[in-house]
Amino acid sequence: MSTEAEGKSASPSGFNKKVYRKLDSSPISKNTVSDSLSSLKQSSSKKIISTSSRNGLREDFKKMFLPLLIDIFELRQMIENYKVQSENPSFTSFSKVTKTPREILTRLEQLQQEIEESQRWCEGVILQIAKGIKEAKEALDEELCKEDQASHSSEKKVKRKKKFSFWKKILKK
Repeated sequence: MSTEAEGKSASPSGFNKKVYRKLDSSPISKNTVSDSLSSLKQSSSKKIISTSSRNGLREDFKKMFLPLLIDIFELRQMIENYKVQSENPSFTSFSKVTKTPREILTRLEQLQQEIEESQRWCEGVILQIAKGIKEAKEALDEELCKEDQASHSSEKKVKRKKKFSFWKKILKK
C-alpha cells in the first residue's frame, strides 16, 4: 500500500497533520489484489466470489484510521527515542526528538477523546441497526405467518373439496 503524504497542514497544537491519499491505489496492491482474486477463482469451488470493490464503509474507515494509526505509531516512536536519548546522551539516533513528552501526551489524549467520541457515534449507529434488524425480522415473520395461514386455508379448501367429491360419489351409488 502506498502511504505517501501529499501535504502537511499545521494545527494549532503545533503538530503537522499528514494527508494520505490513494492509500490503496499503489501498483503493487492492484497487482496483488487482482492476482489473488484470479487464483481464488481458479482454485476455489466456492460460490462466494470476493470482490475488489473499493467503496463502502470499510474502505472509508481504512482510509481514515490507517493514517491515524501511523501518526500514533510515530508519536510512540518519539517517546521511545526520547527515552533512549535521555538514558544515553551520547547516543545519536536517526531522528531527533522534536516534541517533548508533555506535548506528545497532550496530542495522544486529544486523539483519545476524539476516538472515544467516534466510538459513541458508532455505538449509536450499531444500536439503531440492531433495532432496524429486529423490526425487519418481525415484519418478515408476520409476512411468513400470513403466507402460512393462506397456504393452510387453501389446503383446507382442497381437503374439503376432496371429501365433498368422495361423499358425492358414495351418495350417487
